[in-house]
Amino acid sequence: MLSDPFPQSNVKPPNEVGTSTMSIFMYSEDVDAAIQKAVDAGATVTTPAEDMFWGDRFGTITDPYGHLWAISTHVEDIPPEEVAKGGEAAMAEMMS
Repeated sequence: MLSDPFPQSNVKPPNEVGTSTMSIFMYSEDVDAAIQKAVDAGATVTTPAEDMFWGDRFGTITDPYGHLWAISTHVEDIPPEEVAKGGEAAMAEMMS
């Protein structure tokens, strides 16, 4: 369940406690439009949408309460061997 903060609850939003311990992942028919709609509603872009090695267009936003949302649109089916190669290349780039 996701809701606005309210004083009667002992659950606090991420921006109140200083960190987020989870993210919400969702598929959308149009990731770019979904991200723009979220930004128009007060979210900030954390990672701009881009085409990824696993066949999705993917980006992340942070909502006004500090929740991280990962949003994706499936663009193409990639053979598992190519996904594995892309993953290895991405991890190598992150380590350099």
